[in-house]
Formats: sequence, structure tokens, C-alpha cells
Amino acid sequence: MFRPHGKSYLDLTVDATNLLNHPAQPTAIAPSTASRLGTMPLTFSLGVNGLALGAYECQVTILDPAAEKADYWRAPIVLVP
Repeated sequence: MFRPHGKSYLDLTVDATNLLNHPAQPTAIAPSTASRLGTMPLTFSLGVNGLALGAYECQVTILDPAAEKADYWRAPIVLVP
């Protein structure tokens, strides 16, 4: 479990080239009490103007400096008009 005040980042890559590294605003990250899995909702607002339409690899990284731990989630996404 990650403690509050962890940091989160969103990266978009194409062919192993990092095109966007977007740190989220610091927020408390805590498991949802409504989920038996302990999931944590994260929200990112970013501008993708200047990025070409098409397929990207999206990675969300969560850092917990107090516990010296990190975790990430990765999935393909597609930017469409």
C-alpha cells in the first residue's frame, strides 16, 4: 500500500522513445474503501497538442519516497481526432 503524498507520473512512449513525461500534482493516494481490491483512482490532465495521432505506450508510475517503493501500470493507448 502506498502512503499519502506519494508522487505519480504519466509517460507516453513510441518505439522506446519517451515523448511525454507528465508529473501529476501532488495528491494523497490511498486505496478506495469501495473496492475490495484496494484500487486507487488517479486523474491526469495534460495537453497532447503537438503529439501525432496514433498508438502510444502509456505508463503511470507511482513513487512512495517514505517506503522507498515504486509501482507502475502500463497499457497501449491510441490518440484519435
